[in-house]
Amino acid sequence: MSLEKNFQSVKSSLRERSLPIQIGWNLSVEKIDTFFERQDTCGYKFDIDPRGKVFIVEMEISEHNFVVERLKDYFKVHNGGVVYDPPIDVGVL
Repeated sequence: MSLEKNFQSVKSSLRERSLPIQIGWNLSVEKIDTFFERQDTCGYKFDIDPRGKVFIVEMEISEHNFVVERLKDYFKVHNGGVVYDPPIDVGVL
């Protein structure tokens, strides 16, 4: 299988749920090494279990802030420009 079939985009994964986020499934050491060689993983901390599952377990504040702002932008599109009492209200803790 190709890396694309075994790894999920880091940016798209972060839009889906809270940490930890699984981004790889049943991978060999070689495929995991190739992933880390090809991807910019600065700002992320990963955990790899014995079965070849790869998880993002932490990320730097700057990466977190980028993801939050990107999510807000996505929701603005679906809110159709509604500012007061929008259908989707985004809040950050």
